Amino acid sequence: MLLNDALCPQLRATLWLKRRRELSLLKLVRHVQALAERWMQALLQSEIELRRFLQCACATAERLVLKASRKRSTTAPRLRESLTKPNEAVAFRDAVNA
Repeated sequence: MLLNDALCPQLRATLWLKRRRELSLLKLVRHVQALAERWMQALLQSEIELRRFLQCACATAERLVLKASRKRSTTAPRLRESLTKPNEAVAFRDAVNA
């Protein structure tokens, strides 16, 4: 849980900046679980080995923890889109209120 909590915000930001894709928290949890034994071994070794392990884990996670692509828009892109087109939102509001 500690590793997930530490890696999630940074990975989420990195994936969005590099690929414009969202992070799947479930995939991240599974990825970290798969690496649990290696992580414990790295903790018992030197700081350099731990750093190497974390760099490798993060690089691998960037490929494995992306949310699946969908043809329809999810909530996040719809919200971003609505913020970039304020005139449409105002027109819709006015039409509803009329």
